[in-house]
Amino acid sequence: MRFLLPTTRFMSVTIQIDWPPRNDPLQPVEAIQHLFPTSLWTYVFPRAEIVNPHLTRIILEAAHTYPSQGKSNVGGWRSLNDLFHGPVPEVKELGSWIMDCVRQVIDGSVSTDRFRGTLSAVGWASVCRMGSYNAPHIHPESAWSGV
Repeated sequence: MRFLLPTTRFMSVTIQIDWPPRNDPLQPVEAIQHLFPTSLWTYVFPRAEIVNPHLTRIILEAAHTYPSQGKSNVGGWRSLNDLFHGPVPEVKELGSWIMDCVRQVIDGSVSTDRFRGTLSAVGWASVCRMGSYNAPHIHPESAWSGV
């Protein structure tokens, strides 16, 4: 096996294993600890039916105003990272609702008296038509990401 170390040096380790195992199936010594759990928080925007037509119009108009920012969007259109900075009431309502959801995630994840920081949200819009897609990507410097 090879391991990539933080110093970018390589090291080789050889392990000899008797296979098939001669013992009973492996069992955890004490317990199983979930070190890297993935929580999935799901919320439904209660005013989606009212707000979505306005958001759709605003986003499609923007898609005809300036070229796609690309990023992970392949074949479609992606806005600037300024979705929540506009003066449109429906966008402000969506941004406020998202921040309320983030506060609930914090309350459900850590003790609120332990959270010491500033919340901020960066938002953008993507338009994917037939054949367009978002390639796998990361959101650096983000504690949470939402779709």
